Amino acid sequence: ARLEGAQWNQYEVRAVGSRFVVKLNGTEVLDANDSSHAEGVVGLQYNVDQPIEFRNIKLKPLGLSPLFNEQDLSGWKKVDRPNRNDVHEWSVREGILHVEKGAGQLETEKEFKNLVLQLAIRTNPPGPDHHPNSGVFFRGEKGVFWSGYESQIRNEFRNGDRKQPHDFGTGGLYFYVPTREVIPNDGEFFYKTVVAHGRHLAVWVNGIQTSDWEDPRPPGNNARRQARLVPGVISLQAHDPTTNLDFKEIRAVELPER
Repeated sequence: ARLEGAQWNQYEVRAVGSRFVVKLNGTEVLDANDSSHAEGVVGLQYNVDQPIEFRNIKLKPLGLSPLFNEQDLSGWKKVDRPNRNDVHEWSVREGILHVEKGAGQLETEKEFKNLVLQLAIRTNPPGPDHHPNSGVFFRGEKGVFWSGYESQIRNEFRNGDRKQPHDFGTGGLYFYVPTREVIPNDGEFFYKTVVAHGRHLAVWVNGIQTSDWEDPRPPGNNARRQARLVPGVISLQAHDPTTNLDFKEIRAVELPER
């Protein structure tokens, strides 16, 4: 932030529980406790006749725990497509979780209800005209193929316009909300952040919000027909025989109920 005509300053606030630590240009200026502000919005203050500017506003989730140990598939389970012999191959290569072929999924043993999930993803197309299709599912039914809500992975758009996603696009919520913009490119790692709290679902790609949706449907177990408001697994999708993706830095944290 800066006052009009002044230099830019870097302002960092870390809030964990009732503790607030504030740094100004890297120097700590406040370390205090205040239990009266357990949750709330982020606000930018403006005083009359005192112009101020803000830029590079970022919010970083805290307390995420690794779901992938970068060595093997411990903590994950492979789930096949019912009544099919589709081959989906999952492996760990130099700390990266790799998948080829499909259809199938790899799901966590741990279940989450209200969560923040963050991971890095890279799609590996065989050529410039192919865009690998995949997805990240959450609140899925354990052992049930492609269940739960899906945050789409597909870096394809129409008419050269990234605001015209194909098939909901990377960062969209499949079936419900297309991405606002296809941000990432094939062949490059990008970061996806998924937040689910009750009926409210939201996704960010590389720190930019791409979708936001409040599920209005009656509660039930099938997220394709009902609002699934119970804990479930996180799963990574192997979509079809052309699947070729990498995942790393997979982390998540369960959020408290309000």
